[in-house]
Amino acid sequence: MKKVLLVIGLMLMTCQAVYGAEYATGNDFVNRWREYKKDDVGQRYSSFDVAYYMGYVDGISDTGYGIWFAYPKGTTTSQLCHVVGKWIDDHPERWANTPWVIVVTALQEAFPLQKK
Repeated sequence: MKKVLLVIGLMLMTCQAVYGAEYATGNDFVNRWREYKKDDVGQRYSSFDVAYYMGYVDGISDTGYGIWFAYPKGTTTSQLCHVVGKWIDDHPERWANTPWVIVVTALQEAFPLQKK
């Protein structure tokens, strides 16, 4: 089910980029993380919000890999979503940041680039 939601999320992110809709705030993104967590415990959740959250994290992780952070080979989208979510839970003072900043910061802290 999460793979289907991931595809939907990626499509939604594409639509957002094409139409220039920068309406999502950090607080909106936090609410989408809360919906994602509901699936983990078997509660009813918004599939739109879960797909958006997964797609957003996956899109940023693909784009920024090797530039801003480097997670281990074989890391799943689900693992990255939980890493970002833990960062969100641990940093409520940063919820006003844009979703892009939240995801990049969370992944940079968890998976910093190694100095060559």
